[in-house]
Amino acid sequence: MPSLNDGRNLLLQVMSEWYDSFSLSDILNNIPIFLKNYYASKESLADPRLFQVEGLYNLNEFKAMKSVMVFNVVEHLSNSQQTSRVLLVSQEHFLTLEATSAAHLLRLVSWANLRALLEVKRKVLYF
Repeated sequence: MPSLNDGRNLLLQVMSEWYDSFSLSDILNNIPIFLKNYYASKESLADPRLFQVEGLYNLNEFKAMKSVMVFNVVEHLSNSQQTSRVLLVSQEHFLTLEATSAAHLLRLVSWANLRALLEVKRKVLYF
């Protein structure tokens, strides 16, 4: 789920109407409603744990989501092989998909939480 603590000011979106005397209770009571509407609007990428690796998904649905960036890339494999991939990046998630023979259908290869990727340690090799 996207964090509300990422620098954006979502108070006007959380509260359906503006008034001068917001209480903390008012804000907290409106957050579940805001999140339900946010995810129901299909403008965000739902929790990828709901997706199945090897499952088929329509590319047009992802392109319609305002908070998801779609990138067409080429993955370089060993033995000079290459394969086309589609990367989806949202505020919290990173998904890798591959094209299928059917137009606009993609197969989910992998997904990761962006915060988890920040924790990956790697060894830098110099050639």
